[in-house]
Amino acid sequence: MSTETVVNQTFNGGASLAGFLLVFLGLLFTSYESYDAVQKASVKSKYKKRILIVFFGFLSSLVAASSALLSNWILKELMIYMGVCALAVSFVLLIWAAATTLGDIK
Repeated sequence: MSTETVVNQTFNGGASLAGFLLVFLGLLFTSYESYDAVQKASVKSKYKKRILIVFFGFLSSLVAASSALLSNWILKELMIYMGVCALAVSFVLLIWAAATTLGDIK
């Protein structure tokens, strides 16, 4: 596989995953806000954990896309490696957030 293909796939994957995670983040905020004040106190820690996981996954996706883009100008090999690693971290965080969310459904 050529370096250019890896850069393109990393950028596309990072940007797409960032968009997906942003929607997931919005869903979590909306879901949390649907509780009344009394209920919010009991679910706050659960939602805070999920939101942090998804937020760091979102940031990691942006790092992946940015690294792939920057690899066109500076430190090509390092930026590609960093982008692929950030994309992998983002996928792991997405799976963790989804598993956490599904595990809380009773």
